[in-house]
Parts: sequence; structure tokens; C-alpha cells
Amino acid sequence: MLFFDKIKLFLLDCDGVIWRGNQAIEGSIETINYLYQKGYKVYFVTNNSTLTKEEYRKKFSVFGLNVRPEQIITSAYTAAYYVHTTLPHVKNVYIIGETGLVDAFRQYNYNIVENTIENRVDLVVVGMDRQFTYKKLYYGMHSILYHHANFIATNLDPTFPLSNDRLAPGAGAMIAALERCTNMSPQIVIGKPNVFMLELIFQQNPGINPKDAVIIGDRLTTDIQCGINYGIHTILVESGIDERHNQNLEKTIKPDLILGKLYDLITYIK
Repeated sequence: MLFFDKIKLFLLDCDGVIWRGNQAIEGSIETINYLYQKGYKVYFVTNNSTLTKEEYRKKFSVFGLNVRPEQIITSAYTAAYYVHTTLPHVKNVYIIGETGLVDAFRQYNYNIVENTIENRVDLVVVGMDRQFTYKKLYYGMHSILYHHANFIATNLDPTFPLSNDRLAPGAGAMIAALERCTNMSPQIVIGKPNVFMLELIFQQNPGINPKDAVIIGDRLTTDIQCGINYGIHTILVESGIDERHNQNLEKTIKPDLILGKLYDLITYIK
């Protein structure tokens, strides 16, 4: 059973593991319900900052999954928590991102700035933004260069998977544009492979050790590397972003197990 006899906690990526776009990956919902039935703790850990926790909960519900908001750990929520706990000077925030990121910062009562030319900005935070424009890029650049605002990113994922087996630009594309015109990189990247989201989960579960947990994801460079960084078990699924053709990655980032899709997990935990 490999390491499964010791596992108490499953950490699941969403895009490319549970669904692609708005289409569930075959067997993923049945697998998660099976984990529930077996009594495992399950958290959902996503770099995707576009949705609020409530929007994620509703998306899970459409697929037939009962998920509580506290089970959903997003890079947007974690970014707002990080700023709240480590950057006390920040009050005015300019966001390149979608509702998930805006909502997370509003929950901590930050002032969300719309026009950075006319208003002071303390922080620029960048995530996935499917309405990304030149104007947003200019406002972000202006804040960093002329307001000397802090610059943080939700994640550096260059792409994310769609339901038609194609890819779309990810948050990393927006961040790269801002890096290019400011000649500055984010001071911190919140999402995987950094371990901020995992730290929040283990704070909520003090009785569980890292060796009692496994993370399941479709990216070697984010999900699997994050698990390695935190010292938990790792499983790569091949239903999302395929990075295994990159021989350099295969040599340096090694998951404990590789599965075709999440449903194949059931074979190991029956």
C-alpha cells in the first residue's frame, strides 16, 4: 500500500485534477466522495485566484460534492491573509485579478484602488485576470515605479487547462508583463510551489504530521515541488498539465507515485 496506510489528510489541486474548465474529469467526483466515506480529511489547494471561496463551493456543489468553505484554500485567500499578517503598513491595494482576489482583500477591509494615477497605492497584487488590459498593466507599473508599492503575486503558472484539452494563459503571463515593464520581480509568490497554503492547513490540523498527508496535482513544478518543499507525500496525475516530457524536470522533481487520473487512487486505498 506504499504510504497509504499512514495517510490521514489529502490535499487536492483542482484544475487538471478534479476538473478542466467546467467539465469534471472522469471519476474525480466519485473518488472524492469515496475519500469522504473512508473518513479522510480532504482539502482543496488551488493556485487559481479567480473565484471566491463561495463560488468554489457552488462549483463543487454543481458536481455533486459537499465542500465547506474552510476546506478550500486558494492563493487569493492566502495572499490576503499573508498581507494582513506580515505587511501592516498596507492599506491601499491595486489588484490585477478577478473576483476571488478582490473579495479576499475586501474581507480584510483593504481599500481597493481603481485608478493608481490619482490615488496612493501601497501594494500591487497580481493573479489570473481574463480581462487583462494595457490600462491595468500601466496602472500596476505606475504603482510600483512611482508609489514604490510592494509587488506580490498569487502564482507563476504560465498556463491553465481548459475543458477542450487546450491551454489558456495563466497568472504567470500577466506577472511576466509587469516584470518586463518595471524590471522588478514579485517580492513574494504566495501559491505553490511555496508552502504558505499548506502552512494554513496544518495550522488548522495540529494533530496531523506532514508524513500523514499527501498532495495530488498535475504539475511537477507547482504541486509536486510544493509537497516536496513541505515534506509531505506527492502524487502526480496526468489528467491536466503534462510536464513529464521535460527530462530536466523528471530528473529533479520526483513524485512518490504517478497516476493517470484521480480515480486511479481508489485502487490504492480500498
